[in-house]
Amino acid sequence: MSIKKELQRIIKSSLDTCKINFKEEDIIIETPKDETFGDYSSNIALLLTKELHKNPYDIANEIKNSIKNEIIEKIEIAGPGFINIYLTKSRKLAEINKILKEGKNY
Repeated sequence: MSIKKELQRIIKSSLDTCKINFKEEDIIIETPKDETFGDYSSNIALLLTKELHKNPYDIANEIKNSIKNEIIEKIEIAGPGFINIYLTKSRKLAEINKILKEGKNY
């Protein structure tokens, strides 16, 4: 499973915990252009603002606080509510090993 798919599932689980209905496949996971913003980021809190009638920063914090996963080293909230995700070194190493193993098929 790709890291992005794995993160979609982790965030979907968090949304379920928070009793927020949202399709897993609609959760956007991106690689930030600036690596100081994490390994991956999501704008899910911004997407939920209108539906939940809440501040996106508060939504992002609610999501952040409900995420418990061993592949995530830390999560930071940036700007108006972007969720920046930093992976553990062991998860990054596992992905590198997968790339080396699969080669062109990765």
